Amino acid sequence: MTATSSPANPPPLPPPWRRAGPPPPKPASSEHGYLDGDRPVACSAEELVRRCGETDSRVFIVWTPEHPTLKTVFEVRMLFDAVRSRTRKSVMSGLRNAGLMTVLFGFLWWRMDRLSLYSISFLLMIILGVLPVLQWLWQLFRLTRLTPEAMAGWVDSIRYEAWLREQRAPVTIALIVGLAAIFIGQFFVDELVWPQLVALDKEAVRNGDIVTLLTATMVHGGVVHMLFNGAALHYLGRPTELLAGRWMLLLVLVISMLCGSLLSVWLVPVGASVGASGGIIGLLGFLVMLGIRHRQVLPDDFARSMMANVVLIACVGIAGWKLIDNAGHLGGLVGGLICGALLIPRGDARLPIPTATPIRIAGWVALAYLVAAAALTVSKLALKW
Repeated sequence: MTATSSPANPPPLPPPWRRAGPPPPKPASSEHGYLDGDRPVACSAEELVRRCGETDSRVFIVWTPEHPTLKTVFEVRMLFDAVRSRTRKSVMSGLRNAGLMTVLFGFLWWRMDRLSLYSISFLLMIILGVLPVLQWLWQLFRLTRLTPEAMAGWVDSIRYEAWLREQRAPVTIALIVGLAAIFIGQFFVDELVWPQLVALDKEAVRNGDIVTLLTATMVHGGVVHMLFNGAALHYLGRPTELLAGRWMLLLVLVISMLCGSLLSVWLVPVGASVGASGGIIGLLGFLVMLGIRHRQVLPDDFARSMMANVVLIACVGIAGWKLIDNAGHLGGLVGGLICGALLIPRGDARLPIPTATPIRIAGWVALAYLVAAAALTVSKLALKW
């Protein structure tokens, strides 16, 4: 009796942004050219270099004698200097804009708040001005050390970003809409009253009353708070939903919310806290772990950019320590990191991550928690409408 060998397991599919197939052959009409939309445009080598170096250039796909197929401008060595120059102009534009924001909010900080370190204008100057200036300066420094090989590595990141923009993330959008709707409901209650109803009552939680543990993460302290959290949830929720699934998104968000609130109760026993920031920063922690576990599959700069966001949030927390619940942020980050360490499968490089049945069940529980927390929050606010 002979044993039959089972067929080898097929290799996992590449991530969706790499499934476009081989690049098409280049047109035979000329040695150099580029695509203007879907229309091929023949030109000389000098004209191609000039077009690729223009500040407002939209040239992305080109052909040259050195390559048998169409290539991106980042992969063609003869275009390296032109593309780097174009990128530098874009970085300088961003640096100027960030500098203007620094001056604008710095002026408001001086005129309105008399250089108080505990003001919204100071925090906005840091978030929208100073930190972006430092980011753009870092990009300028990296450009000075850029090599043609490193620039060619940008292609995967660009394809990932393009794929991400094209996808729908309905759960992320629903979460943002839900938080925004509750925030609108806050306007119908006196600003001195609603915190007493739904903000995190730390003493009550320590005594076993967990009602505000649910409601505090559903409300926000002002328009700026809501806008920043909504933008952060969109930025972090979309990749979490698209790379790990909607049920993982809900599960990580709820666990991180609870971790953030509980650590705030433990480390900062006085004062009220509101906002979904702990849960949102938990998504960041989860994405950091995803970038580490799947570094062979994700773009090279994925994990690095997520870790840079952790540093930025830490800087914002230090700058606004009087206005920001850093314990809640830290608890959410730790919760997200733990979720990533426990829930992201090892040795399985498939993306999106397959949703196991336990994750789906836990995701339903997390959804029920969010619906109950939102309903409880609205019911408490409605008492004062």
